[in-house]
Amino acid sequence: MVNQEELEERLKKLVVRLKIPQEDRQVCTLVQIIQDLLFLAHTDNAAELFEGKSVHAPLVLVLSSYSSSKGVQQVGWSLLCRLIEICPATLEQLTRPLQAAKEWEVLGVHQQILKVFSQYSSDCRVTMVGLRALALLLRSDMILRLVLEEDEDDVFVLVVQAMKMFPSSEEVQLQGCAALQLLLEEGVSDEHLVEFVENQDHVVVLAALQRFSDSPELLLQAMKVLLPLARIGETSGHPSECL
Repeated sequence: MVNQEELEERLKKLVVRLKIPQEDRQVCTLVQIIQDLLFLAHTDNAAELFEGKSVHAPLVLVLSSYSSSKGVQQVGWSLLCRLIEICPATLEQLTRPLQAAKEWEVLGVHQQILKVFSQYSSDCRVTMVGLRALALLLRSDMILRLVLEEDEDDVFVLVVQAMKMFPSSEEVQLQGCAALQLLLEEGVSDEHLVEFVENQDHVVVLAALQRFSDSPELLLQAMKVLLPLARIGETSGHPSECL
């Protein structure tokens, strides 16, 4: 049985390898490093093991540098999701470079996640983990605001298109609804809610409700998306009748 000291030593070595300049390693080696880190992030004492290690910093650099590698993007965003889950402080730490952009020579994490949807829109697995990462990142008020301010990529269009592209994937629908809930509930005005319905974007949520009516988790998440839309009837009269 592996003890905590051995796990800490293994983590330390993996983080060092993760920081090696990109020209010194192959993609397959990098993917294996991230997979090994992901394995450690699912051990029993993962929260204690990763606390204070700042693994997210070199990981975000890797995600930016290897944006053309589907394998790196899939396992890399999976690891970032796990880090946010086990170390809540990670989300706040991810926003610090955004507050001091001159010290950050890569795209902000909010721009990187939107780029994933544009670049890998036809890949179900990358889309799935991308939506999960987006839903977690949007818990940060700063990242939520920055995502909504991005002119090049309309986040609503990207999420809705992803859900339409993979209607039979329960996980895509679940994570898509989770992202939409935060966007609609916390990030936009009543006018945008009206536009969301008038554009028929809410139909993808209704379709998920119907297709996965036996999934309590998805039903709950979808209803949370529709809830803020219910109030727009008071301001516009007709859109809520479409729900």
